[in-house]
Amino acid sequence: MKQLSGGQKTVVALALIFAIQRCDPAPFYLFDEIDAALDPQYRTAVGSILELK
Repeated sequence: MKQLSGGQKTVVALALIFAIQRCDPAPFYLFDEIDAALDPQYRTAVGSILELK
């Protein structure tokens, strides 16, 4: 994890949150500026995932 960029760490954290959400869904999630550290390609990918939810 030390070698990952801030954006990559954000993607890993979001993947973990989405995996937990599939097993034990919460009524809602509140994300504040999750795209702040994301690179443009990651930003687009995360946006696509959130659109599908």
